[in-house]
Amino acid sequence: MIPRLIIAFVVVCVLYIKYPLTLCLSYDPTFMIGEFWFYSSVFFVYVIFEVIYSVRGVFLKRKNIKNLNGTLDNLQGAVESMIAEDYKEADKYLDKTEKIVGEDSVIVNWIRGCNKLYSNNTHEAKAKFYQAAYSEKSILGGYSLYKLAEVEGNDKDAYDALKQITLNVKHIPSSILKNIIKFQFINKEFNDARENIKKLKDRRLLGISYYLENSTTLDNLKLAFENVKDIPDIAIAYARKLLFLEEFRKARKVIMESWKASHSPELFKFFVSVKQEDDISVAKKFLKSMSFEGSAEFALLLYSKGMYHIAYKYFKDAFAMYPTSKILFYINELREKLGKYDDRIMREESIVDESIVFDDPSWTCTSCNHKMNKWIAICPYCNSLDTVRWLHHEKNSQQNKIEKVGNDVLLSIAPTKS
Repeated sequence: MIPRLIIAFVVVCVLYIKYPLTLCLSYDPTFMIGEFWFYSSVFFVYVIFEVIYSVRGVFLKRKNIKNLNGTLDNLQGAVESMIAEDYKEADKYLDKTEKIVGEDSVIVNWIRGCNKLYSNNTHEAKAKFYQAAYSEKSILGGYSLYKLAEVEGNDKDAYDALKQITLNVKHIPSSILKNIIKFQFINKEFNDARENIKKLKDRRLLGISYYLENSTTLDNLKLAFENVKDIPDIAIAYARKLLFLEEFRKARKVIMESWKASHSPELFKFFVSVKQEDDISVAKKFLKSMSFEGSAEFALLLYSKGMYHIAYKYFKDAFAMYPTSKILFYINELREKLGKYDDRIMREESIVDESIVFDDPSWTCTSCNHKMNKWIAICPYCNSLDTVRWLHHEKNSQQNKIEKVGNDVLLSIAPTKS
């Protein structure tokens, strides 16, 4: 206000100086008197306007502060009542708040929805969340609807809520974007999913999208494998397609590349099943890339063919790399079979420290830790996207012990000195 009054005063002063000069030049007193009263009146009216405007501003400011304090007090009372599980009292406080801010307040509708949810009135809670969600640029209600739909396992409502959020948020967090991609996979909206995957810059999800879209076409399988190599389902499907086209060498190369990335037993079994030559010699190719799975699967193959002495050796190699109860079972069984005819095996110690025996590796969800028989894009237990990995279940408390023992793990089944 004050700067504007100063400017107006300076303007009037200039005019009061200007017009006497004009009078001196024009010798017309009526001209000066008329202009003087006109500008004086304008200045007076302007001052009155500024005073009224300022008084009104102060009044409204005080009123807004009073309303804000009242709103905050009522919201605090509502939240305190919800904590005390007095949901009817919370509603009363929210009613008072609505009288101040109106019925379309996003925050009031959202808190009322929470209040209904805590009082186990899911239907009314959803209604209030919807009311909040579809207010201009509101994401509180949308996010609440999304979390509620997740708890209820309602994919459609969860996806609708996420789409509502994306309409009002410029920068979507990667966690939310990944959930949107998951629902787009479920609804087979792969083109839309790939647009979101580009924002994430996630080549792995890009490969999975091509595989889930159509796992029968050569082009899709090629794109899927180029982007993700550690999923055996993709590698095997691609290899089968190549075998159908009689590209045997390329198919084996695909399986070997995938084996280096994951060491999943499915790859070993598939590779051996493609019998272009003796399966034993084919299986040995996997041993070039030493791993627990390679030694264990090769030992099982030898065992199935009755080649017990060689199988026993590979079972011990596998146990040295990653001791499991399954491998230990075969070692003990072969000791009984072969020990009768082999003095060296009879002299081996039979005591094994059970504390260093781990669970067998498996496909496991890194989000909820559930184990599965095979890889799957979306975990059926926690509904997470791309969290299933081939894992060795080593116990952290025993990890240092294993690293220290190393190859000496086999001391428990090694030959004793005579």
